[in-house]
Amino acid sequence: NPGNLPLNIKSANLPPDVYESQNPYNPSWKFTNLPPIQEEPMEPPAEKFIPLIRIAPEVIQYNKYKGQADTWENYGKWVAGVFAGRQNLSASTISNLNQMVSQAGTSREKVRILYKYLQSRTHYINISLGIGGLQPHQASDVDELGYGDCKDLSNYMVAMLDAVGIKSYYTLVKAGEGKYSFEKDQPGHQFNHVIVCVPQASDTIWLECTSQILPFGQLGSYTDNRPVLIIKDNSGVLARTPDYPIETNFINSKIEIVHNDEGTAATGHFIFSGLMLDEPVHIATQNKADQLDWINGNLEMTDFTITNFQFKVNEEMKTSVELDTEVALHSFFFFFNGRFFASVNLNNHIEVPARVRNRKRDLYIPYSYRNSDTVVISLPAGYKPEQLPESTVSDERFGKYTMRSRAEQNKITCIRTFEM
Repeated sequence: NPGNLPLNIKSANLPPDVYESQNPYNPSWKFTNLPPIQEEPMEPPAEKFIPLIRIAPEVIQYNKYKGQADTWENYGKWVAGVFAGRQNLSASTISNLNQMVSQAGTSREKVRILYKYLQSRTHYINISLGIGGLQPHQASDVDELGYGDCKDLSNYMVAMLDAVGIKSYYTLVKAGEGKYSFEKDQPGHQFNHVIVCVPQASDTIWLECTSQILPFGQLGSYTDNRPVLIIKDNSGVLARTPDYPIETNFINSKIEIVHNDEGTAATGHFIFSGLMLDEPVHIATQNKADQLDWINGNLEMTDFTITNFQFKVNEEMKTSVELDTEVALHSFFFFFNGRFFASVNLNNHIEVPARVRNRKRDLYIPYSYRNSDTVVISLPAGYKPEQLPESTVSDERFGKYTMRSRAEQNKITCIRTFEM
């Protein structure tokens, strides 16, 4: 630190015998005999338990852009200066955008129209030279070329919304599945991604501008439930992206099985919602061959053939992905001595983490979710149920499991629900 810049230093999980110098401008630490760390299943993020030292300067300068990072307000002011004047659009583009939304009845509908327009005509390319890793290109250039990185596309989206009279904000976030850690008391560059925040009268719309397939307003596990810095009024304001509660974070399935002289067939209906739709919404845009490979790899059945399937992405009301399948089951029923046997545990087997003796760290569950599976078996003619699985309710500290079965009108229905 030759310039003796003021430093913001945060440490965590340091062993008691660590040596630490008292020089605030040139700090040093000395560790000895650090023990190895044994990995444990479902453990917290590493920064929660490994020795950690974070050092951030309170004075920053990139090229000609100088600023302070002693508060989030000042850091936001510096970021605002870096992209100031880069949201210009041509008069013809502004006229086209206003014509595009002229029939929209609400502000939210205008945002949706422009977001779909962004998705339809841009794609992600990262070209970062010099300060380009921190500064977006001109919105007019993105409009003309149709590509950019997260900064470029988000800046372009803000410019388009401003052109039709809707206020929105360039927003910094630390992206990545499970990347929830954040040091609130250490202003500075803790972010690696940019999204857009659009405040509304009754809620807030969040836009992921680098994806051409995400449903409108959906963030997903890449940026959910974490601190963000909204660049607003030449300053920075800390906020948080929405989480996905268990009520919206689920996979529901219903599989109906029929046996006749031609064999055993099943129809399946699956609904993916919240964070559970991250992968299915991507698969829904792929070709049929790739979709079939994904279904074959994710249906937890044995000895089956997919005969038909269809994906559907819902955006209008509750965002979800639906999958309908038709399946030939080749060995579902086992006939023996005038009886037949069938397993109702047909799909979505629950994985149990490996047991660890003398576990040292807490069990870590990053988000809540629910899986609900219904299996309906139509009995072959002349058969009636002799024994059904016993109903089960297990309500533990970290989750809940229920299984209920019933027989009525020549059908066996088994419903399993798992919550964590």
